[in-house]
Amino acid sequence: MLGIIKRNFIYLPPHAFTTLYKAMVRSHLEYATTVWNPHHEGLIKSIEKVQMRATKLVTTIKHLPYAGKIKTTAIAYSKISQIQGDRIEVYKIFRGSYMTLI
Repeated sequence: MLGIIKRNFIYLPPHAFTTLYKAMVRSHLEYATTVWNPHHEGLIKSIEKVQMRATKLVTTIKHLPYAGKIKTTAIAYSKISQIQGDRIEVYKIFRGSYMTLI
């Protein structure tokens, strides 16, 4: 997905990048994370590397360190978004959104 974004968009402002990243890349990275839950350090680092490569595509913020790129593009660190997804799933369970068929 990063290759598609890189190939088709030469100049990306931060807000456009955020939209593309959340729609095309993050959806693949976070697919079923509540099931496979990347809690090993190696898995977390590999997901974070994808996000690092993605933020390098925004040419206007190439001079910033990684933390600055994350802040400018308004995307969360992968670990934070994973925790947020887990919280949403727990809320759905306690609320009774997952009804079992009897």
